[in-house]
Amino acid sequence: MVATRLFHVSAEAATYHRTGSGDTALQYIDVFLSFVAALCGTAIWSMLDRRRDQYVILHSWLRLLIRYFMALMLLSYGFSKVFLLQFPENSLIRLGQEYGTFSPMGVVWSFMGASAAYTIFSGLAEVTGGVLLYFRRTTALGALVTFGVMTNVVALNYCYDIPVKIHSTHYLLMSAFLLAPDFHRLMSVFLLNRAAEPGELRFPEFRPGWRLWTSRLAWIALFGLGVIAQGVDAYKSYAAPKPRTPLYGLYTVEGPKAQDWRSVAFETPETMSIRMTDGRSQYIQVTYDVAKQTIALKNIATYHWSNPEPNVVVLARTVEGKEVTIRLRRFDESRYLLRTRGFHWVQEYPFNR
Repeated sequence: MVATRLFHVSAEAATYHRTGSGDTALQYIDVFLSFVAALCGTAIWSMLDRRRDQYVILHSWLRLLIRYFMALMLLSYGFSKVFLLQFPENSLIRLGQEYGTFSPMGVVWSFMGASAAYTIFSGLAEVTGGVLLYFRRTTALGALVTFGVMTNVVALNYCYDIPVKIHSTHYLLMSAFLLAPDFHRLMSVFLLNRAAEPGELRFPEFRPGWRLWTSRLAWIALFGLGVIAQGVDAYKSYAAPKPRTPLYGLYTVEGPKAQDWRSVAFETPETMSIRMTDGRSQYIQVTYDVAKQTIALKNIATYHWSNPEPNVVVLARTVEGKEVTIRLRRFDESRYLLRTRGFHWVQEYPFNR
């Protein structure tokens, strides 16, 4: 109601829909309304409890919740990078795409996917920050690592138009909140060259008894959920067999450009990618029948494939009694410099191509 009447949001933007990330119109409105509600709640609370000047216990519980939330979030994103799930190796269709047709977000995904080592390094930085936040004595260090990591993530999201600006900004503010109590101590050490007093570890503490044991069991469960469960789950996804399509490869279209196809990539058993003559990419769901050597393109047609010569695939179908064929020649993806250049300790000249 607020979105449609106050902000005049309409059509698709006025309905909740899955995007795989965020930054939709409704999400921005949700953030705005939450901010307004927080301001009103703060004002009312401050008036009703104006004699109290601090909330030590409540602040400790809030820090504890944010610590564990940030730890779980960092471990989730971190392990997805360590095991190359978020930024996998550049796909075949991506390798054949002209750089000028990349979106800014596509540039980042391709940049990260070009180097597994750097992707793993960035993931380990997030995992390190998340693990450090589990322990109260390393919370300051964990918050410092997290703040640096999230600053870079926020910069990438804003500068390359990646639609995770809302979430990443909140994560950056949360890491700043965790770091705030140690701000003066850090300034004393890093800027003023002075000794810093020990920090106050103000966290909820429990006396010996069932509350203490319950808190310890809760910590073990959260640690297991974040470090062990998420790590194992990410590893299983990474190590799981990845079946290939029987026509695996990147192909260029020879002869007449059927349906304005320039190139075709068969990479997964469920989809094929088509690069059009105007530079656009189209992803189509497909179903293979290996026994009959047919490939069904959803909502388009079913083709029979043959291999008249090495590295050549011919797709054929009958239309009004006439055979229509598409001749595809496989391109050797190992010729792409992005995959073959590798790492060199010694370089007499910069190799910038």
